[in-house]
Amino acid sequence: MEVKITIQSKELSKEELQLLIQSIRNCEQKSFPDKEIFIWVEVPELSKAECAEILASIKPPYKYGPSTLFYKTIKTNKMPDIAGFVEAMKDIGAKVTAKDGTIVIDLSHSGDRVHA
Repeated sequence: MEVKITIQSKELSKEELQLLIQSIRNCEQKSFPDKEIFIWVEVPELSKAECAEILASIKPPYKYGPSTLFYKTIKTNKMPDIAGFVEAMKDIGAKVTAKDGTIVIDLSHSGDRVHA
């Protein structure tokens, strides 16, 4: 069964975030040692180096990752250049597909390139 759980806070420090992730990892290792569990952490306020530092500190390490992705929200009153954006994603190695009016950008195909 597919399960997604969201935990959200605006009050955690970097150290408390690391403690939360490590606690989740400890619980999953104790309760579900044979299950594959992924964790997604989104912290726009931290730099890539800070995120990598936190993820590298988690023991035992996750089987996959850590992968750090960065995104930026740009507010504008101009019409977006969708074609240019799609080409830029392809240029960094992303797999881009379209189906039923939805554009899917898969960054897992981009190798070791930095995602910004």
